[in-house]
Amino acid sequence: MSSQPTPESLKELGNKAVQEKKYTEAILYYTHAIKLTPTNYALYSNRSYAFLQEQQYYLALEDANETIKLCSTGAKGYFRRGEVQYAAYQFTDACQSYKKPWTSNLNHKADETTPWLGAGIGLIVGVCIMIADYIFTTNPTHPILMSLATICIAMIGYALARTYRYYKKSSKEGLLEPPPTLGFDDKNKEETLPVIIRTSKQEFPPQKYRAESLVTRLSVVAMVTTRIAHCRSVPLEYDIVDADNVMSSLKVFEDPLHRNITLPTRMVDLSLLLESQGLT
Repeated sequence: MSSQPTPESLKELGNKAVQEKKYTEAILYYTHAIKLTPTNYALYSNRSYAFLQEQQYYLALEDANETIKLCSTGAKGYFRRGEVQYAAYQFTDACQSYKKPWTSNLNHKADETTPWLGAGIGLIVGVCIMIADYIFTTNPTHPILMSLATICIAMIGYALARTYRYYKKSSKEGLLEPPPTLGFDDKNKEETLPVIIRTSKQEFPPQKYRAESLVTRLSVVAMVTTRIAHCRSVPLEYDIVDADNVMSSLKVFEDPLHRNITLPTRMVDLSLLLESQGLT
């Protein structure tokens, strides 16, 4: 003779049927278990899920409400009711059901009880100090003063516990804050990083070139060409580049005052020019 199944075993069979997507079979197991233990809210919650998968929205909502009635401090019943309302396209009601556990004071007990716990600890410490003062001192302090000291210690404990809860809550909220900027955004790049490559002459501002480098290099080129022209008294038989190439090869920006300069632009060109004139 087989023993009668227990509610826990029926619940396990129902959960296994849900995993296998046999929701009708799971409903039967949960219903049998509820008849044995009608106060087990987890069975109503599981059966509500099974009814929801079978699109029996009314029965699923009834089990969700029963779950809330049996366990009003938990969020499972509100979640089940929200799921049913969402599946039935009752989106406003579903949002209210989802938010209900958070808007109630049931899930915020820690914020309320922790400060009073700190006050209780402070009160115990104050009483211990009062007893020690009465036992170990020859002239005990006046009881009214000790009572005031005990109250002050309790208030300090309350304030410390409340500060601790506030710090812990603030630190959790800070997890969703954006990280601090390190100065590598696009705006800072445009302000701090220099432009290295220019592709168009119109982009070069005429007053932003290095005057010292330009004067130095042009002086060297002018000295060499003057030596060739005056010492040898012969025309320069060398293909000299135009002014645009001079300015680009000297890596300076375009200057309208130097557009008619026709000088060699590289040290290699200068050496070849000296060799051609017999001055090396």
